[in-house]
Amino acid sequence: MSLFRRFFYRRPPDGLLEITERVYVFDSCFSTDVFEDETYKIYMRQIATQLHEQFPDSSYLVFNFREGERKSHLTEILSQYDMTVMDYPRHYEGCPVLSMEMIHHFLRSSDSWLSLEGSQNIILMHCERGGWPLLAFILASFLIYRKLHTGELKTLDMLHKEAPKGLLPLVSPLNPLPSQLRYLQYVARRNNTPEWPPQDRALTLDCLMFRVVPTFDSEGGCRPLVRVYGQDPRLKANRTTKMLFSQNKKRVRQYRQVDCEIVKIDVQCPVRGDVVLECINLDPETDREGMMFRIMFNTAFIRSNILILTRDDIDIVWNAKERFPKDFRAEVLFNETEAIPSKRPPVIMLGGEEKEVLPMEAFAKVQELFSSGDWVDGHGDAALTFLQQMTQNGFQDLQKLIPGDGFNSPDSRSAPNSPKDGGGGRKLHFNLTPQPSRTTSFDTSLHKPSILSRTQSPSMGRIEGVKNDSAGQTTNPVPILSAIDRSSGATALSALAAPSPAPPPPPPPPPPFGGRPNSSAPAPPPPPPPPFGGRPNSSAPAPPPPPPPPFGGRPNSRGRASLPGPPARAPAPVAAPITKKPAPLKPLHWVKVTRALQGSLWADYQKQQDSARAPDIDMSELEALFSAAAPASSGAAADKLAKKTAIKQEKIHLVDMRRANNCEIMLTKVKVPLAEVISGVLALDPAVLDTDQVENLIKFCPTKEEMDMLRNFTGDKDTLGKCEQFFLEMMRVPRIEAKLRVFSFKILFSQQISELRDNLLVVNNASRQVRESLKLRRVMQTILSLGNALNSGTARGSAIGFKLDSLLKLTDTRARNNRMTLMHYLCKVVADKLPELLDFDKDLQDLEAATKIQLKSLAEEMQAVSKGLEKVEQEIAMSENDGPASAGFRQVSKEFLKTAESEVRALASLYLEVGRNADSLAQYFGEDPARCPFEQVISILFNFMKMFKRSYEENTKATEMEKKKAEKDAKDAERERMKSSPKEIDRKRSLQDRKEADATFSPLRSRIG
Repeated sequence: MSLFRRFFYRRPPDGLLEITERVYVFDSCFSTDVFEDETYKIYMRQIATQLHEQFPDSSYLVFNFREGERKSHLTEILSQYDMTVMDYPRHYEGCPVLSMEMIHHFLRSSDSWLSLEGSQNIILMHCERGGWPLLAFILASFLIYRKLHTGELKTLDMLHKEAPKGLLPLVSPLNPLPSQLRYLQYVARRNNTPEWPPQDRALTLDCLMFRVVPTFDSEGGCRPLVRVYGQDPRLKANRTTKMLFSQNKKRVRQYRQVDCEIVKIDVQCPVRGDVVLECINLDPETDREGMMFRIMFNTAFIRSNILILTRDDIDIVWNAKERFPKDFRAEVLFNETEAIPSKRPPVIMLGGEEKEVLPMEAFAKVQELFSSGDWVDGHGDAALTFLQQMTQNGFQDLQKLIPGDGFNSPDSRSAPNSPKDGGGGRKLHFNLTPQPSRTTSFDTSLHKPSILSRTQSPSMGRIEGVKNDSAGQTTNPVPILSAIDRSSGATALSALAAPSPAPPPPPPPPPPFGGRPNSSAPAPPPPPPPPFGGRPNSSAPAPPPPPPPPFGGRPNSRGRASLPGPPARAPAPVAAPITKKPAPLKPLHWVKVTRALQGSLWADYQKQQDSARAPDIDMSELEALFSAAAPASSGAAADKLAKKTAIKQEKIHLVDMRRANNCEIMLTKVKVPLAEVISGVLALDPAVLDTDQVENLIKFCPTKEEMDMLRNFTGDKDTLGKCEQFFLEMMRVPRIEAKLRVFSFKILFSQQISELRDNLLVVNNASRQVRESLKLRRVMQTILSLGNALNSGTARGSAIGFKLDSLLKLTDTRARNNRMTLMHYLCKVVADKLPELLDFDKDLQDLEAATKIQLKSLAEEMQAVSKGLEKVEQEIAMSENDGPASAGFRQVSKEFLKTAESEVRALASLYLEVGRNADSLAQYFGEDPARCPFEQVISILFNFMKMFKRSYEENTKATEMEKKKAEKDAKDAERERMKSSPKEIDRKRSLQDRKEADATFSPLRSRIG
């Protein structure tokens, strides 16, 4: 049929480019020239005249994409030739994408026009100067809608190659491909749901977050300003667009990479339908606005209330990709409209009303203890190194990119200056005389940034709405371009090559000396059937027959021991070298002596006579008893060797041997037949394969080169190796690798969701426990009173609060005796005067678990879940063209997607709540969430809690030791007193006796004297 169509192919009129059958584009759309009115009229009239001459029985419908509301010049000209012209806007709020309602209207109108029975209607596509980006997008939507092409990026890339190289950056200051690909994915999903496009969802755009700050100023940061455009969700009847939200320029602040890793901008804007979000960098000196990025999306396709975007998913200036780090990620968080209160409740700040807090006078003694102590200055942060490390941990982004060439797509990894051209696009030259000057007017209009010029588009009310799409009509694929037809000829012939011929009938009975029919070597006369008489179809040559026995005799029963020669007068030697080859024997593991010493046994053995020597060994008997292998006849051995050689020669390996060996090792671990493996994959049955087996199958999916190699193989498929057989089985399923990834995602989904939910609850509980702990609040206020008492009379005194990292400095301030720190003193004061606060750590039960969780890793897991659902949805859309082979896969995938979306949506709401609570935790302590993230807050509090407990335990131990020491000293003193008491009594008695003796003998001494 394709050859028949080419034979009757008619070349389109000059000035038109055929996109597909009966769809043409004016080649003036590929030019940036400005035509005079007369030149333009001549150009259009020539094309219209040629069309009527070449297609006299056809009707024509022209789609024109233009600016403004007035009647276009094209309509005035073509209406004279009975051509219907439908005008569409050229952009949607500066983005070269139409609203979903407009896209649906165009697709239904064009499809109905071409599908009318008994008619040869023709569609003409036209755009005004600078409208090529939108026209390429609309054509790609049309081809995907009618299932003429698959693959959003591939289709869009193919169309851009038809334009001159460098046209897209010339007419569009921003790269529009990311937003266009997003809407092409919306179009490709029309078969996933019974209603397409789905009803618009009313959501609240809660906030915009950056993971890693982009660089847009000389200080390594940016000053982001957010604006939101779309339809007013409160006025459903009015379809006009307007600015829904604009951030106040006075509240725009600067974010630097050295200060913070996360940027959060609250929006709180109700949205519905198609939305354009712009992020602009504001210059503080000149108040100049520069576009950072732009995204366009539709709320009906926001599945999980979160839109996670990498730098390849946002519309940026062509040469500004290096401003965004590779791990940059933007998160647009939504919430249900009815779930958002009118006003966000204020965050409770620490340091409010004090209750039972020690006054500063209670710390009068602290001035004496720490008068010469070092109160650490804010410039000398002892814990700075530790705190800076808290924001350095994270996971590297694992972005799965779609390889591609040709036009520079959002998935490419190089910063584009201009779109790449694969070399296949042809440049269209339109030469008419006279040619007016073109440069001035183009420069003044094409390089305006979208944020500065927002001209009005044709009113959407002029285009009547249509009902929702019904089941798409199946249309036979038509070659999109004649050049593609010619280039694909070889591929089509190779793909339609005839299969291997059927094996010929069995050969006739073999002759008496039968060998293989194709064998060229003479065969010995074995008994029939011959050893190699089977498999005439084998592509491998037959091995040579075994050699005949020496001297024409047959081997004996023992194998190769001795072969008798022809009759002769003298017997032949037993082991003549000419008669046989020695058989391998089992070794005797001894230690050989190479030199016989004089007088030794071995030296005497060499001198002995022949009669005294050891007897000769019968080699035939030795071989029969101690041969290394069981003896076999020479014919049987040769037969076995020939069979092994034939088997080896029959297996053909096309894949790299190392990869083939690894694949075969992997297949040995899969105990299920390949047919059951494939059916299990299509049924997404986890009972057939587990996660590890699915991952191994993904690793060994055939590449494009390997599939081409196997398709081009014209030999017998049965002669291929196990790896090649496995690849052939995998190739029977379209996009087997994508289906395996869906299978792997489905297996791990429940576990992944459960772990992510548990981690989010831990973070949420930890934030709530810290804010609701009254004991922690009183401890913090006690520290404030202690610090003011210590710093009274200085510039640091009379503080109303302190930075959170000051908690870690309490251990750096020591008393004059160097045996007590300020943390020890705090524990002593709390234990003496506020003992009920000592167990404040019981209020923070989830604090330790929260220190092991990074919000960045949670965001990456959330992104992986959202991206996984998108991949499932994309594969469901792609499998619509697979036919009955993927019918079971589509049914199971749709059921899984329906349940998974509800779980992910609930998880996204929890994720949004956790983000708010994490930010409010830093604000609770008076910190900036951008400079003091959640991880740092939790780490400081956890370390303070540990230091407080350790200091209290040390105080308790010190008190117990002092008490024990005092008791010991008292006992020692009493013991010493008890030991010295008898001696003192004897001394006193002796002194008393001496006094009495002196009193008795003193009169007698006086008389004698």
